[in-house]
Amino acid sequence: MALTAKKLGITSEKIKAMTLEQLEDALTDVIDAREGYPENSMSKNALELDELYLEIDTRINAINAGEETCNCNNMQIMKIKIPTGYIIVEQKGTEGEYPGCYVSFSKDGTISDDMVACVEYDTTRDDGSILVETYATEQDEPNHIINWQTGDDRLA
Repeated sequence: MALTAKKLGITSEKIKAMTLEQLEDALTDVIDAREGYPENSMSKNALELDELYLEIDTRINAINAGEETCNCNNMQIMKIKIPTGYIIVEQKGTEGEYPGCYVSFSKDGTISDDMVACVEYDTTRDDGSILVETYATEQDEPNHIINWQTGDDRLA
């Protein structure tokens, strides 16, 4: 017996909350389920799977194009298209351990280790410090660590 959209348990609400990896897995599941029906089938179940495929595929494409954000591994990611590629902003840390975001650059929009900056709350201090760390191309260590409130550079 062929799988249906209902049996897969994938809904529009679930699609909106999925990580990119979950979306890709869901797309594979829908493709596999759709193979249980003739190619040109107009059955309700086949059409529901086709609609699900389009919804998931559209969301994946929008995320990859930087038009939408996704909850990737429970982390928010935003891609901003610029003339030379993408600026990617990723949530990092937890409330108790340096919460903030990484800013990286990618020519093709894939998640990159080419960090441009990191903005984070300094959980080692009680003064509410927000740190802005900048990185030069292909450098692992920051070239500046600036306290946003005071403007002081910890590396100067």
